[in-house]
Amino acid sequence: MRLLVSLIFAVSLMFGQIVAASPRDDAEYIAESMLSESGREWAIKAIAGIYVSHFTKELDKHSVRVLDSDRFAEMIPMNVVEPWILRWKELLAGGLLKVYTPAQLAQIANNRAMPKSW
Repeated sequence: MRLLVSLIFAVSLMFGQIVAASPRDDAEYIAESMLSESGREWAIKAIAGIYVSHFTKELDKHSVRVLDSDRFAEMIPMNVVEPWILRWKELLAGGLLKVYTPAQLAQIANNRAMPKSW
């Protein structure tokens, strides 16, 4: 009996935390969802493109020509790109917090349905 009560308490505590997510948690979850799969792929390409543009200009100063920008972008290490993706998630979550009410964020996070203003 004691085990059953403990189990019920533990389960309700776990689900109670999910239900009582803060607006920040909801915004971070939405941002993570938006930058998953195709969004993440786009972000990686965009960030790598910025690095390629910068490095191409710097190399050009030393008479080094980049012939294949796409291949050069593929060579940018993920450990260089990953911090920027995390920063974009933070900025996206902050923007969501400014635009939507806590109730709207909870609705989006729980139902994955964007409000009409999206």
